[in-house]
Amino acid sequence: RYVALRGDVCSRPQHHLGAFDIIVSNPPYITADEMRGLDPSVRDFEPEQALFGGEDGLDFYRTICSKWGELLVPGGMLLFECGYRQAAEVAGILENNRFAGIGVTEDFSGVPRIVYGYTV
Repeated sequence: RYVALRGDVCSRPQHHLGAFDIIVSNPPYITADEMRGLDPSVRDFEPEQALFGGEDGLDFYRTICSKWGELLVPGGMLLFECGYRQAAEVAGILENNRFAGIGVTEDFSGVPRIVYGYTV
């Protein structure tokens, strides 16, 4: 069974949500420099909050790992989509938050795009 939730990932989750086996996230990951150079076809039609991930594009990864990772059961998995140059940094964030078995999967174009890790 799965549950899709909408919430503010910047806030600490409410514990009544229970424990999860897996959390999947495609957070905003565009950097400040990339935002300034975004193509108008994206910039003019997507809300900034859906794109901008902070100065380095990694704010949401840090927040989700530190605040939401605690809701995962032991051996639970956290998966992220990331920007085309961010996989190593996202993997480091998972490692800094004590995730194990960290891996990276490429998209169909060969770009490192999915980063995942497991709770211990």
